[in-house]
Amino acid sequence: MVDSVSGLASLATRISLQQTALDANVAVLNKIKDQQEAEGEAVVKLIESTSAAEGGIDVYV
Repeated sequence: MVDSVSGLASLATRISLQQTALDANVAVLNKIKDQQEAEGEAVVKLIESTSAAEGGIDVYV
């Protein structure tokens, strides 16, 4: 019986540690996503300000 209780406690601890690690990974991914969205918005604003100031952007291929 003691082995069962010890085993369950060990399993619960491992699950808790895995959940904590998962939560940390999700938080990091959300931060990265927010950063990329902010950078994308900044690029769009830069392009819009450039095209408004110079009458457009010419692209040659």
